[in-house]
Amino acid sequence: MLKDEYKDKKIILKIGGSGSQMDNLINLAKELGIENDVQF
Repeated sequence: MLKDEYKDKKIILKIGGSGSQMDNLINLAKELGIENDVQF
């Protein structure tokens, strides 16, 4: 994955949505363990 190639770089994902779609995105990020790398 990208993190393997760019270990020193912090990858910020910017995602957005509204209502239940936003909740799904947050839950997905938490499941993947990347919530600290994601900006909502």
